[in-house]
Amino acid sequence: MRKYRLAIGVALACLVTGPLRAQRLEVGIGAGPALPIRQFHETSRVGLMETGNIKLQLGEHPVALRLDAVHGEFAGRATRSFIYPRTRVTGVSANAEYDFDGGEGSRWRGWGFGGLGGYYTITDRGVPEFPTFGRTYLGLQGGVGGAYRMGLLNPFIEFRYLLVFRSNSAVKTFPLLIGIRLGRRSEY
Repeated sequence: MRKYRLAIGVALACLVTGPLRAQRLEVGIGAGPALPIRQFHETSRVGLMETGNIKLQLGEHPVALRLDAVHGEFAGRATRSFIYPRTRVTGVSANAEYDFDGGEGSRWRGWGFGGLGGYYTITDRGVPEFPTFGRTYLGLQGGVGGAYRMGLLNPFIEFRYLLVFRSNSAVKTFPLLIGIRLGRRSEY
């Protein structure tokens, strides 16, 4: 039975690799500070956000499909009698990314993106202690970014807005991410 499943898996992989080879695939990782805003700013300090993404450019169109995995951690703010709990956000989102080029001879490339995802938020370590609480919520993200082309290695900077619709208070943050994208060079 295992050999049968393995043979089917290899056959499906062979069928998929041909069309995928013709597409443009990029993989990226990045990290940077995340500034909490509005009501979330009252309970949290500046945090750290990490991201990993996979982008698939279908054909010669400037719009690409992009999957993002995000993790962020925000320490709680202290008051005179209470320390707000730490908040951690982990999620996955599906996005549409629109690429625009810097010009024919330019090595700069920019993009705008936006999408919808599911985010698991957990709060813990407050003073006085209370039980850890975590739950999955719907969220939106969007932003702009730019990269400098260096063959397959493309350092980038990205500014995004992340909104997670929690029941008690929404997580709203502006992360500034710096990282590297690896993949085929896009040319239009």
